Amino acid sequence: MALHTVVAARPVSEGVLHVRFATGEERRFDVRPYLRSPFFQRLADPAYFAQVRVEAGTVVWPDGHDFDPGTVYARGTAPADHAA
Repeated sequence: MALHTVVAARPVSEGVLHVRFATGEERRFDVRPYLRSPFFQRLADPAYFAQVRVEAGTVVWPDGHDFDPGTVYARGTAPADHAA
């Protein structure tokens, strides 16, 4: 098992995911800083971003976009740090 295994992910606002890990920990992960990369620009489309799913312990999208679960954990913030 990976150090950080994602078990659930859902969009909570434009470019931001709420992610739950196998440990029960939760993070908000903002993908917007990654949109400068041509590879990730498609995630700026809200309809595409909403297609996020969990596969093999990480967050993925249909066209092969994904983020390493360690990155999601390390660069994510606790949900309590965000307004509801």
